[in-house]
Amino acid sequence: MKGIDIAVGLAYVGEDEELYRAVLTDYADYIEEQAQAIERALAAEDTEIFVIEVHSLKSTSRTIGAQALSDQAKELEELGKRCEWEQIRVKTPGMLKAYRELYPVITAYCAGSAGGR
Repeated sequence: MKGIDIAVGLAYVGEDEELYRAVLTDYADYIEEQAQAIERALAAEDTEIFVIEVHSLKSTSRTIGAQALSDQAKELEELGKRCEWEQIRVKTPGMLKAYRELYPVITAYCAGSAGGR
């Protein structure tokens, strides 16, 4: 899957493909809501909420196998902890674009593997 290492995600769920699809579906269902929460925190320069949201994104992305996105979120988390808003404003849009681009990838994968692999 583009942007997601399925083998890594499956390893997090004990190689249970049905559970992995359920985790992916939950992840996809929350993409827009979380992206908007990050955008609101960015607009308000709310350090606490921004760091919480990107930390959550870092962790959930890692568990589905979206390592590059997880790494971007980790960088933003660290920038947030240091209140480096100039860099945060520069880097957040690209991370959110990559995050939102996972939605169609995940939904197509889950629809295509509903009957098993």
